[in-house]
Amino acid sequence: MAMKISLSRLNESYNALVKLSAQAFPKDRHKLAYKLSRVVKSAKIEAQILGDSLNDLMRSCGFEPGSVDATPAQIKDYSDQAKRFMDSTYCDLWGDPIQLDEIDCVEISPFDLALLDWLIVDGEEPEPAPAAQSAKA
Repeated sequence: MAMKISLSRLNESYNALVKLSAQAFPKDRHKLAYKLSRVVKSAKIEAQILGDSLNDLMRSCGFEPGSVDATPAQIKDYSDQAKRFMDSTYCDLWGDPIQLDEIDCVEISPFDLALLDWLIVDGEEPEPAPAAQSAKA
């Protein structure tokens, strides 16, 4: 049992996942808390690997992580490559999606719920993420 998620989606939703997992779950929902803890554990590992990969990418673009000496061209090159890498690379996170009614015992903002649509579903299967569309005219 695993959920496939792009590194972009993981990166954008990681804080919402951590915030949800920091909530206190009632005693009768400890199985859900355990499932969520396993998802967070695998997401944390993937996020650490992502950070290391992005640091390596910075070096390949000609500057060190945290450097203030990078040129605008180096930063643009890094940003473009990082976006392509995170959009096209997927990871497997432990577990299966969680039903919306399973988390009715905790508070979650609509914003965080939207970010976690790959994890929290209202029905059988999660909705696929819409393809990115440009706002250019």
